[in-house]
Amino acid sequence: MNSPLRRCALTALLVSNAAAQTADLPTLVRTGDVLGDGATIERIVDIAVAEAGDWMALVETDQGGFEDDGALLHNGVVVVREGTTLPSGETIGQVLGLDLASDGAFAWTHRVSGGTSSTDEVLYVDGAEVLRTGATISGPGIPAGALVSELRDLRYEGGRLLLVGALSASSPDFRVLLEVDLTGAAPAYRLLARVADTPIALSGPISIILSQFDLAEDGS
Repeated sequence: MNSPLRRCALTALLVSNAAAQTADLPTLVRTGDVLGDGATIERIVDIAVAEAGDWMALVETDQGGFEDDGALLHNGVVVVREGTTLPSGETIGQVLGLDLASDGAFAWTHRVSGGTSSTDEVLYVDGAEVLRTGATISGPGIPAGALVSELRDLRYEGGRLLLVGALSASSPDFRVLLEVDLTGAAPAYRLLARVADTPIALSGPISIILSQFDLAEDGS
């Protein structure tokens, strides 16, 4: 429900009507706002708004470097701060993707370092870790023994995720679009597309999987 295309269209609409409707539009977040830790927002990188009125924003601040100056806000509260050390001893790195379901539930991916490997990428849903690189997953279309090697952009709705990432079942790794069903007792995975495959609807193989995808409330 919150694809970059829809966000861009919404931004253009707000800008075009700003003069006439400024008094009617609430301000969610703006550059110059100061977060609870004293950091000042310098740039708004991404934003998602749910039908229920909840919102998320990824912002860059004046504190930290390229990999640790960001913060992820949920309804104005910082839920992820790049550069923060977790109880596990890992340090949060760059936020890679985020989305907000129509009911206000939210999901994101970010890097961590200092754990069992030099750098991992982790998927969280409503604050709980669901998946990280190095894990073995299985499901329809997924090669036996496949390891998760990347977790990037995502869409989340109704307990289901569409997730761009990469799997390692042979050399080299291959980029994929995965479905992750969280409605059961454990996550269920299904491969929807992979680079180099040729779906029936296409005349040639997939060369790249980008972020222009979406997930509707009805599951389509």
